[in-house]
Amino acid sequence: MCLAGTKRNTSWNVSRTCLASEFKSGAMDGEQGDKRSRPRQERSRLMAYTEITFGKHEGKILPQVLFSDPDYFFWAFEKGVFKDKGSLAEEASEIHHKATRIRIPQDGAEELLAEYIIHPGTRKFVGMNIVPSSRTGHAGSPAFRRAVIDLSAVRQIAKYDKCGGRLLLTQVKQYVFSDPKQRMTRERCEQFFEDAGNFVP
Repeated sequence: MCLAGTKRNTSWNVSRTCLASEFKSGAMDGEQGDKRSRPRQERSRLMAYTEITFGKHEGKILPQVLFSDPDYFFWAFEKGVFKDKGSLAEEASEIHHKATRIRIPQDGAEELLAEYIIHPGTRKFVGMNIVPSSRTGHAGSPAFRRAVIDLSAVRQIAKYDKCGGRLLLTQVKQYVFSDPKQRMTRERCEQFFEDAGNFVP
């Protein structure tokens, strides 16, 4: 991995090109071994999320989709794909709210912010830094800051940027789980979205 720095209050970036092999194998989003439905008694430990019964993510639940293909989720939400689908529509609204308001753990007296960097040529997302609020803005590239980690930020910058979405996920896993290669199993995705402490209301 092309990581520069792993501490929470330091800046780090991950190269867009160094993710290809990991996502080709499916190792980072836990797709392998998660395609078959789990027994109901195992799933009942957490919220009984509705399995998707259509499209490319059939058999998955929405928390898994967010940690494997966020661009698809935000596209589908914008297009109303989940509307009129009962409990799935309610879950999509809740997951959307949480995915755009992930809490940044604060380690010290100074507030930490998420800084989203845009390539000046391609106008696509190229990295996220966690920086002190007093730090001077990013030099050399357009950037904006938010008080939360927002998984929709990549799509707001450029639609259908799958590589940018994977890059942001890698950085979020580095920051939240201290491991950019963290395998996001179905249960781990559920646990993350079930913990209210991970999100800003």
